Amino acid sequence: EPFDVEYRVVRRDGTVRAARSRGQTVAGLTRGSVRLVGTTLDITDSKLAHEELRQSEEKFRSLVANSPGVKWSSLVDGQTHYISPNVEQVFGFTSEEMCEKGAGLWFGRIHPSDSGRIVEAFQQLFAEGRPVDVEYQVQRKDGQWIWVHDRAYRTYERDGVRYADGVFSDITERKVMQDSLRKSEERFALALEAANEGLWDWDLTTGKAYLSPRYFTMLGYAVGELPSSYDTWLQLLHPDDRPGVVPAIQEHIEKKHGSFEVEFRLRTKTGEWRWIQSRGKVVTRDGEGRPQRLVGTHADITERKSAE
Repeated sequence: EPFDVEYRVVRRDGTVRAARSRGQTVAGLTRGSVRLVGTTLDITDSKLAHEELRQSEEKFRSLVANSPGVKWSSLVDGQTHYISPNVEQVFGFTSEEMCEKGAGLWFGRIHPSDSGRIVEAFQQLFAEGRPVDVEYQVQRKDGQWIWVHDRAYRTYERDGVRYADGVFSDITERKVMQDSLRKSEERFALALEAANEGLWDWDLTTGKAYLSPRYFTMLGYAVGELPSSYDTWLQLLHPDDRPGVVPAIQEHIEKKHGSFEVEFRLRTKTGEWRWIQSRGKVVTRDGEGRPQRLVGTHADITERKSAE
């Protein structure tokens, strides 16, 4: 029988090389004798290349398996060509189930409110090569709804078939936090509205400020009609109040604790003066203790001042 073997040989200088020998027996020159005929190749470089490739593939598989994102590759007809094993942690289905049942399994579990735009996005990916970068809800195998961020970054052809590669990740925790933050901000805005107060947020490093809608309307201005800055506040501040108010705020900024409360007059759009009570405090400092952000409220106390 022919033979084909790989083995190592020790050279004269003591180094080790890899070899591959192939051969077979043939009839000898004399009756009844046989010869062994074959070839031997030095395959050391080839073996090293294969070993490097194997290690590279192991590293890639390890990277994919331990990455929080789920890598996938899909055909134009929706068949899942490859999906990383960690899909089971996110979606509940194994990679084998995903490849066997195809994209129908995934797209069939997208939330009805998101389904239309997601299908359209992937159709445009294959038709026009337009990248996909979308967030939507999908239902896990156990029935739980989760949020995912799905990105498909390229398409390519192989043997006449078009493929797309991408990655999706579970962003449910971030979405829940964003929703909680939004609800908190809504409650805060309602509380300010009920208290008839305006909110301001002053970036001390840039001089820019955020002013809530009530800040503008209590002075008779439309929202956004005035620039949101510290200079705008100085321009509206009554000249007689500036010597007492500005130093008081500056003193608080230089301190590293507590808050401040001052009263002053601001000029309205019609030229009248309204009494304002402002409370605030430094909420952010850098590593060396320098103030970066000052936040507070404005309340119209004109009626109280008139009563006094």
